[in-house]
Amino acid sequence: MHRSLYAKPETFDLIRRLAFETNTTAQALYREGLLLMLQKRGHAQGKSSEDI
Repeated sequence: MHRSLYAKPETFDLIRRLAFETNTTAQALYREGLLLMLQKRGHAQGKSSEDI
């Protein structure tokens, strides 16, 4: 399923730069962020970013 994410262009630029600097993808960073948010709220115990 595809969903859009709205953020400032500067935020997307930073995410792309971080992805390049850490040899990963922007998509992987989005999933990492979603996992952290879900874990903080008690909804992703035992899951990894690949499960998100």
